[in-house]
Amino acid sequence: MRKTRQQRAILILALMGVLHLQGRSKPEKKRVLNFIRIKGLYRPSERENREISTSEKAWENRFAWLRSDLHEEGIIDFRERDCWEITDLGREKFRDWLSRVRDVTLKNPEWREEIASISDPSNDFYLTPEAVELALKIGDEMNL
Repeated sequence: MRKTRQQRAILILALMGVLHLQGRSKPEKKRVLNFIRIKGLYRPSERENREISTSEKAWENRFAWLRSDLHEEGIIDFRERDCWEITDLGREKFRDWLSRVRDVTLKNPEWREEIASISDPSNDFYLTPEAVELALKIGDEMNL
């Protein structure tokens, strides 16, 4: 359950990042997953980094299925084939998550070190300091 909540936050963050930093309101699956990987937003376990029968990494497949769950909740829209668009509700979820992130980071000046020290799939913690930093940056630049 904890893993899924973190993955949800990461996927929403990635969509906001692609929108804000790359100007893509309807990014393709590959672009979103590359953004997650390149920005270091998710730390997959060794098992999740293995290629599966669909010729993609297990973590990529997991995020693709998670996208469907978020679509059912109205957070992501994908009416266009292979395009993932964050909805107004998704933006609201991002703002809510960002508010909690800000609370934690303001209360704890050592947050980077703390997150880095526990950010390990074996600890069931997948968020990275890079994900938190990106969320704060997007929030500041978008005045959220």
